[in-house]
Amino acid sequence: IIVEPANDRSAASALAKRLIDLNGFKKSQVAAELSKTTPFGRAVAEEYLRHFDFGGATLDAALRDFVKSFSLTGETYERERIVEHFSRRYYESNPDQWDAVGSFESLHTLACSLLLLNTDLHDQNMIGARMTLNDFVANLAEMRDGADYPRDYLKSVYQGIKARPLVWAVDVDDAE
Repeated sequence: IIVEPANDRSAASALAKRLIDLNGFKKSQVAAELSKTTPFGRAVAEEYLRHFDFGGATLDAALRDFVKSFSLTGETYERERIVEHFSRRYYESNPDQWDAVGSFESLHTLACSLLLLNTDLHDQNMIGARMTLNDFVANLAEMRDGADYPRDYLKSVYQGIKARPLVWAVDVDDAE
């Protein structure tokens, strides 16, 4: 159990470093810390994301790098909160992509859609047809601040996820 200081940025930074280093935490416990909604919890998530340099990375590559460091588990709303922190960090790190992705909110929508696409394309338990590029583009119609994302951009991230799935980290004892 972690006692949260009121709003201490240095304590948040220290806890984020422990999460990155897995010092006293398992990969499966990191998501629970990153999804907290208290001011301190949000500060921890922000500090955690500062350990990632997404500048110049494609969205799918950055998301892949992010999710391999911990186990993205929990309820949908918890995952969404974590992806929101990821999206903010990615957005701030890549102003050159703002024309393609639109606002932060549009980028967040796209990042969440990549998690769903990854499941659709790579989950062994999925029955039925897999999502095509045209399906992916259609699902995201008018989701870029009321307009469409550039098709070439969506094609690029679609192909990135199709070629290289997002793989969540697992604890060593869980992998055996």
